Amino acid sequence: MPVQASIGTTPAPKLENMEYGARFSTFLNGIDFSLCALQTWNKMPVFTSEVQAGTILMTGQYRRMTMVGADVSLPVGQFVLRGEGAQYFDEAQSPAAGTDIPRSGTANALLGIDWYAGNDWNLSAQYSYKYIEDFDATMSGKQHTHMGTFRISKSMLNNTLSLQSFAYMDLTDGGIYNRFSADYALNDQMHLMLGYDLFHADKGMFQMYAHNSEYWLKLKYNF
Repeated sequence: MPVQASIGTTPAPKLENMEYGARFSTFLNGIDFSLCALQTWNKMPVFTSEVQAGTILMTGQYRRMTMVGADVSLPVGQFVLRGEGAQYFDEAQSPAAGTDIPRSGTANALLGIDWYAGNDWNLSAQYSYKYIEDFDATMSGKQHTHMGTFRISKSMLNNTLSLQSFAYMDLTDGGIYNRFSADYALNDQMHLMLGYDLFHADKGMFQMYAHNSEYWLKLKYNF
């Protein structure tokens, strides 16, 4: 069955649709932390779907939501430990086919660690978790979502060559997107970049990209 999708209408540029928030940060001896609050719109549209004349029509919708959160960073020798937490109120959720957009509060958490190992090596890993509070059959996603990322990088040749592997891991359904890249500075303005994007998944968020693994080559000019 063919699918027709549209992003939908973004919020009108009116004063009543403005986004606003506040952030309080403090930097103490050995620890940094901040508190924040934001009245915003979901930046990625939530899609509703319906069948018309043998075609699935998908329309993106934008909805208001409120967020409060906090984060902390703690250096320990060569390591930096990070933590973040946020509560989203009345967040729009992906609906099941033929239903209106459901709303629910969600709890979000992230833990991370960075290792500055010396000799221009850097390793970073983080784990994120999302919990949908009032999950029911009108929602098409999962109540518990687990994600992880891992990055390892190395600078060489007097910092003119940077090698990196950066991976997103779907810990809920299994699956991975890993970008291997090399960035060589030809001069102060031109960079030659090449790499390989690896997708592997049998289900979950990366399944639709399972056959999209590719090599790529880029030339970047800064002016």
